Amino acid sequence: MPKHSKLEGVTLIAKFVALGQLMEYHVREEWLLEPNGSTSPAVDIAWFKDAEQTFPLFIFEIESAMTNSMTYNPMKVFTKPNEQLEKPLFFFQIVLSGGNNSTRVRDLKAQYGTYNYRIYNFSKNEFQQFLIDLISQHRRLTERFPISKFIDFVIQAGWTDIDVDAVIQHMEKIGVEKRSGLFLSSIVHLAAYYPALLPVCTKCIERFQKEYYDDEWNLIFHTFIGDKFFYPIHQGLIFHYNKDLYKKHKAFKDFQNWQEHNAHIKMIGPYFGLSQDYDQFLIWGTGGYFTLLVLLFENNPGITIYICQELAAIIRKSRPEYRIVNLAWLMHILPNNKDGEKLYRTLVLQAFAELKCFSIAHILNPPFLNDSYEYETSFAQIKEACPSFEEFTTLLCSIPTKRQVDVGALACRILTSYKDPDAATDIVVALLNMKHEQQKSTSPA
Repeated sequence: MPKHSKLEGVTLIAKFVALGQLMEYHVREEWLLEPNGSTSPAVDIAWFKDAEQTFPLFIFEIESAMTNSMTYNPMKVFTKPNEQLEKPLFFFQIVLSGGNNSTRVRDLKAQYGTYNYRIYNFSKNEFQQFLIDLISQHRRLTERFPISKFIDFVIQAGWTDIDVDAVIQHMEKIGVEKRSGLFLSSIVHLAAYYPALLPVCTKCIERFQKEYYDDEWNLIFHTFIGDKFFYPIHQGLIFHYNKDLYKKHKAFKDFQNWQEHNAHIKMIGPYFGLSQDYDQFLIWGTGGYFTLLVLLFENNPGITIYICQELAAIIRKSRPEYRIVNLAWLMHILPNNKDGEKLYRTLVLQAFAELKCFSIAHILNPPFLNDSYEYETSFAQIKEACPSFEEFTTLLCSIPTKRQVDVGALACRILTSYKDPDAATDIVVALLNMKHEQQKSTSPA
């Protein structure tokens, strides 16, 4: 058979070659069915388990148009004796154009439909079904699947008609990466870089939770926050991307129950000495972590003061020199009401009076999840006056922001990145943007 010359066919073949390599197959183009024959027919693309395998697992034939010759392509494979050619695990035949002529397709299905064979007419929007079938056939071989790379490839390839949510739900249904624990973390990783997938990710989290807590699935993020403290962020994402008030209320209550009723102590509380990692998280991570939750829970006054009180409990039990980072974050999230003012007066002002130092520049740029000795050392050398609650609130509302931060994508980055160098800055920017929006909504017209 002649090689493809039309751009559409050549481009698709190149993409299928790249996709096979991404899925860790050994890929060959124009693979000869009879290697020793000078006039041997060839298939467009063949995917092998590895380079040492004699026969392919998957065969792909690309038809530029619906012609009489397309009937030969499956025949040249399925009519050969097994001794000469072991049949593939699956044969995919793809037609790029010619949607009005279904007779040949019907005849091919009648002839080879009992084999591991299927024909897809891309001009009739059957590309998504092709991808779903490809995933299913791969799953027959292994549970492992490069979910993030696969979806990223689909998006980058410009296959915009794909319902990514449907593809992800299919992966979930057939148990892709179920035991490895990488299914949900792969979806979260995608959402960190493709914000349009955040609603899809959130739905996935909602479906996943019940099965996870019934011990049906594993979950691994390979980050400290992702593996230890993913649940509140998941509930925050559910809250953030839901318009249903009941679901919002339930998401917060689920977080609150996790925090308070999961053990004989709170899940995130001032329990120093349990482990070095936990101590470091309490000192340098909880302020930014709780601030992220305030953003996800949309600065709801009741939820925000609850989170502030949880952070305040940690600050009070910390050694004075280790309070600075969490105090900085607390100042950012205190609600502009009597509860916030009271906590500012009884904790913030008192703590900095005891420390005998203050730096407004440091307060406006707190670190997140870093061993911040340099931050605290340089902070301790500055002796500015700590502003009043009203002065600091006014200052925050006056700081201009030049960009938007997608809070959901930021949360997904923090779950999947061990140390995100931009996390602290982005959390502050997102919080300032939120304060500005709230100021606009409460200002008189």
